[in-house]
Amino acid sequence: MSLRNAYIDITKRSLCAADATLNANIQESVGFHSYHAFESIGGALCSFRMIRYSRNHVTKMNQFVASSRTINISQRNKNMIAALAIQLSSIRNECLYPKEFPGGTIRLPQHLVTLNQAVNILRRVKYITNLIQRHI
Repeated sequence: MSLRNAYIDITKRSLCAADATLNANIQESVGFHSYHAFESIGGALCSFRMIRYSRNHVTKMNQFVASSRTINISQRNKNMIAALAIQLSSIRNECLYPKEFPGGTIRLPQHLVTLNQAVNILRRVKYITNLIQRHI
């Protein structure tokens, strides 16, 4: 199996996990699995382009955005990838960890990510996944 195909497999499994957790109304897991699918399809694209994909989250997102700018997709789709990379990077930790607010209030991931946010992110990640797969 090629590294590109390994990343595609991980992408598909992450999307399956996102769908399963969506059906269980566990929105923070939908968000995280969507993030992981997005990150993994970026790995598939970078592997296809012979770019060694980083293990650092910020670097991965930057590599994916930069690589997406080199393929034949619309500027609108390139902008969507960049915007989604920013959004997913900003909510990744909210999907995983409790957040402490001034005054000592603690909020759990399920209160930091809404179901509507998770559904919207999953829908956009699926769109990007299909788009990238057509080009690699």
